[in-house]
Amino acid sequence: MKNVKCKLSILFIAIVLLAGFGLVSWNKSYKSEEEKIVKIGYLAIAGALPLFIANDQGYFKEGGITVELVQFNTSNEIAIAAALGKIDVIGIGATNAVLDASVTSGKKFEAFATIGYVKATKDRKSTDALIMRNGQSIFDIKGKKVAFFPGSVSRVFAEIVFPQNGIAIDEIEYIELPPSAWKTSLDTGVIDAVHVVEPFIQILLADPNNTVLIDGYLAEVMPDVPLSAVWIVDGQLSKKQERKIVIAYKKAINFVSEDRDTALKSFESFTKMPAVLYSEIGLNKWSMMDNLDSQKSLKSFVELLDTRGAIKDIPKSYIWID
Repeated sequence: MKNVKCKLSILFIAIVLLAGFGLVSWNKSYKSEEEKIVKIGYLAIAGALPLFIANDQGYFKEGGITVELVQFNTSNEIAIAAALGKIDVIGIGATNAVLDASVTSGKKFEAFATIGYVKATKDRKSTDALIMRNGQSIFDIKGKKVAFFPGSVSRVFAEIVFPQNGIAIDEIEYIELPPSAWKTSLDTGVIDAVHVVEPFIQILLADPNNTVLIDGYLAEVMPDVPLSAVWIVDGQLSKKQERKIVIAYKKAINFVSEDRDTALKSFESFTKMPAVLYSEIGLNKWSMMDNLDSQKSLKSFVELLDTRGAIKDIPKSYIWID
């Protein structure tokens, strides 16, 4: 009987110890999740505005998420960093660059919001433009040096948009430059024209020698073209953390529509633009992927990229679903 009691006592102690160990392990796991700093890569362009707002308005903190915003010069740099596990979220990334990084690395990236580029209407300004120095019409661009954002997708757009406007692609000298080099290169005559996104439209048009040749250049390919998106890097965060990031971003999009003036002030800390410039920028059309039309738009664009050979392949999965 004593042996039985002794064995039961030992078993009870063992269970308590195992349970305690499990609780400690769970607590450590819980704390590590709550204390993890979520790294979000971004470019200092208008398409990243909801990210800036979510940070400035405290939406990440509301969800118990601590973030570190990491600036990059190009979408290719962001995609490579994501593939290497150096960031957890791609705050803005060109669709083609992210999908290629996914195919090459085997890492899954899932878009939870698209960043659409639009044509000007009576209610909104365009979000990108082809701008030329000392030019008046699109035909003045023949034989000139024209700069584009680095990446194969820029070539795809050029091969569609220029012929639609009466210019063969081989009638221009095609050059790739990152955003940081656009203004200086145009000012110094290294290039004659450049395709830019906001806020660079306002920056370049502050010089009266610069003229818009095609307003809403990207949207000539398809309406509200989802050239970029916001992507979750699979395997870096828990599903709970992913949801919190998505919720914060959705709140930021709503904030833009509710209070444009305050929203635009978020540019000041990230782009160092004076108010007279950032108050005039055209805003992108941001859409969450819980919208079926957004999913269809992104899928159509991905198919276009694939047909044009602008991506290596279409990943099996690239849309974030809760």
